[in-house]
Amino acid sequence: MANTIRYAAGQSSLGPFVAALSDRGLAMVAFGAANEADLKARFTNADLVEDPAMLQETLGKLAGLIDHPETSAEFALDLQGSPFELKVWQALREIPDLRLSLGRQAQARPARARTQGAPLAAVGCGPT
Repeated sequence: MANTIRYAAGQSSLGPFVAALSDRGLAMVAFGAANEADLKARFTNADLVEDPAMLQETLGKLAGLIDHPETSAEFALDLQGSPFELKVWQALREIPDLRLSLGRQAQARPARARTQGAPLAAVGCGPT
């Protein structure tokens, strides 16, 4: 049975973004407009459902975190990728105060042109 991925578009001070959720948690956040073809390529074995109502709270929390990286927000994550990528994500999650370090870097605000279509570092990528 295929995994269901629900997705929706949001808006932040850095521009539009799209978020995708699986039953396990946040599976993707990427800057740029929602593009179903890109989502199908990323989640090859999933049923995609555009569901802004279900993601309304998540989109609000993500927009708040993007606009104010000094704040914190908790998300259940559905980390995806190769075994090596998952090991890297696990190692990153075990680094003390990584969130604070990433927050200081995020305050530099990368140029909007560099963020178009770029996934946030908080979520892994790969097929489901």
